[in-house]
Amino acid sequence: MTAGLLVDYFGTGELVSAFHPTLQICYMQGSIQVPPINLDNGNSTGRYRFDLPSGLQNPFLYFDKIHNASSYFRYVSGDTWDLYIVGDDYVDSAVGRRHNWSNPINPADKDYRIHFGGYRG
Repeated sequence: MTAGLLVDYFGTGELVSAFHPTLQICYMQGSIQVPPINLDNGNSTGRYRFDLPSGLQNPFLYFDKIHNASSYFRYVSGDTWDLYIVGDDYVDSAVGRRHNWSNPINPADKDYRIHFGGYRG
């Protein structure tokens, strides 16, 4: 058994590999908790670097919505990715550009997560 995970599919007591013997492919999903991130006051952005489980092909990534901010992902290398959070700004005619957010952009008392899914193998 190459994968090392055995299951009894039909309840007969016969254990077989949970993975196909020649096509070692499985679907995987999960989430990564994101610590509080402070945005830079100059460009209203913050970054969090994270690693996905090894070998995920073309992963699906989603980050929980933060009020007054948007986010995007950027591939770095290997299994490493960056999450960028951009705070919303507005223009006040009297004083110019103003932030519509406060640091940390994702407070510690709330559970913000990166959700991922994809095929591995």
